[in-house]
Amino acid sequence: MRRFILALATLFVSLMSLYGGPRERVRERLRTHIEHLTSEELAGRKAGSAGGYLAGEYIREEFAALGLGTFERVDYFHPFTTALHDGVFRNVVARIEGQNPR
Repeated sequence: MRRFILALATLFVSLMSLYGGPRERVRERLRTHIEHLTSEELAGRKAGSAGGYLAGEYIREEFAALGLGTFERVDYFHPFTTALHDGVFRNVVARIEGQNPR
């Protein structure tokens, strides 16, 4: 869980620094994201759970609001299955276009 939060924080700080904004605004947006994704409403975000679904929707909306591109699909969701659990799960994936043609 702590690794997830650290990875998420790193991602959002990186994205916010790419898309500008005063440092205090970046901190506040990061706090908002972390508080929402760790809220009781999402109940731990377990894969396949209602909380996990809501977390994915939230992240997809944030990626779209930042204008990030999708990766190999029309949407940000990439479904997958696992031998350990029944059902289809999904990752949320976005692409940041580079500016260096090399």
